[in-house]
Amino acid sequence: MKAFASPLVLILCLILAACTKSSENKVAEDPQPTQKCKLVKVFDFNDPLRLGYDTIEYIYTDSVLTRVNSRRSGGIYYTFEYENGRIKRRNHFLNGTADKAYTDITYSAEGKIEKLADYGFDNRLWRTIEFSYFSGQLSKVLRTAYFSNGVGVPDWEFTYTFSGGNISRVKAVKFERSGDVTSIVDYSYDTKSNYFRKRPYAFLTDANFFSLEGHLYAYFFSENNIISGSSRSTPNIHQYIDDEMGNLSELIIGDKVFLRYEYQCN
Repeated sequence: MKAFASPLVLILCLILAACTKSSENKVAEDPQPTQKCKLVKVFDFNDPLRLGYDTIEYIYTDSVLTRVNSRRSGGIYYTFEYENGRIKRRNHFLNGTADKAYTDITYSAEGKIEKLADYGFDNRLWRTIEFSYFSGQLSKVLRTAYFSNGVGVPDWEFTYTFSGGNISRVKAVKFERSGDVTSIVDYSYDTKSNYFRKRPYAFLTDANFFSLEGHLYAYFFSENNIISGSSRSTPNIHQYIDDEMGNLSELIIGDKVFLRYEYQCN
């Protein structure tokens, strides 16, 4: 059971993986942003199922993000539990019920994410995602699916090539009984600081990426912003629009606005 599906993830995976600063790359412990603005709402215009755009709300308690609401998904919402200043669990609730699925997050002693463990509404482990690093940079991600009997079988492996502080290539291998399937995505970047990493824990709290697969980790583990992702030499152009405070206002892929961000500033 895949509890954290997101239309944006599905579309971006198709776009960027069709057919499929520096050595201090500490995504798990991004500092608090210097600007006095916090993300309060995201409009998701990616609508492959013609359900209408989604409005995603971010709710804070004493300036700490504690809940995310999603309108289009029928009242699904997410909450976050912290330990020693880091998110240790992301809960996923169906509106009006006490049932929840959740993701447990494990960190290394250096504060890097080591593993995500996804549990379904039946409290059964159904997926793990394990992270490996080399010289402080992400080098490999292994995804394992679990059967109801608890047996885990690796189904995806991703390896990462860096150019400076950015992931320039992702090699993905999907393990199939009939034979492994390999795909490669090449990325290029702008020279601005990564917008997603300006927000604390964006890797774990951005609702549009909750089902983030290894193809897309470049959005969070790179210093700068992706301006194109190419598979089989077909580029998909990204544009980023700032607001007057320097926050990401719109993400445009191709000629379409995918996401629009709204902030509350002091």
